[in-house]
Amino acid sequence: MKTTTPSTDRWLKTLGYDDSVGIVHRSASIVSEDHPYSREIRSMLSADGDIQSSAVYEIDRVPAVCFLESSKRQAVDPEFLDEVRRKIWNQNLVSIVVVIQDDQATAYPAPRTLPPAPALHIATASKTGPFSASDVTSGEVHARLPNWFDRRNRVDRVLLDNLSEVVRLLTKFNLSTEQAQLLVGKCIFVSYLEDRGIVGEHYRERHNVGKLLSLLISAQVTGLDKLFRRLKADFNGDLLDIEGGSNVDWR
Repeated sequence: MKTTTPSTDRWLKTLGYDDSVGIVHRSASIVSEDHPYSREIRSMLSADGDIQSSAVYEIDRVPAVCFLESSKRQAVDPEFLDEVRRKIWNQNLVSIVVVIQDDQATAYPAPRTLPPAPALHIATASKTGPFSASDVTSGEVHARLPNWFDRRNRVDRVLLDNLSEVVRLLTKFNLSTEQAQLLVGKCIFVSYLEDRGIVGEHYRERHNVGKLLSLLISAQVTGLDKLFRRLKADFNGDLLDIEGGSNVDWR
């Protein structure tokens, strides 16, 4: 069972998280099955997961702050941290990622387009200071850093904006709005299957099909048609109907 390290425990105590009205989760194995976000919290805390958080703090049963221990993972590596923030942002729950490096901690907003806050030193950090439990639960951090919590930066808002733009661009290629929306819907569904591992490397090797994004980037029309025909045969969803021939003009 993974538990927090002395360094993380020291920061949690210094910033007042252990004494706050919220709950600190230190291990994936003790997250209750009936918790509304048990899957997301366990994913963040999993010892062999993509994030491997050292602790997750929740308020009113909603995850709000994720702590990362740099001594355990390469959290100071820009590419790794960028990927962690992407995964957390996609969950649309945690707003703050705190990266702990011994006596120093740096808070990052979940949206990767926004910069981090100035680093904290444990000698000057406190239970009422920046990014403390009191700062988070009282809403002071929201007032101090409104961009971090701007609804326009939320994954659902950004996703809808991006999808609308994609549909608009597709209509320039002799597609009606309905056809463009159908095409985007197909791609979203296949992306979901790939992201969840339902269509993974084993599936692709077995059926000799490519990955959706790679096929799109390299403009492999034949490969895209083959992928969607294979998925239609295996999953038989209405969204993947071929209607006697490919109803997607990949050109």
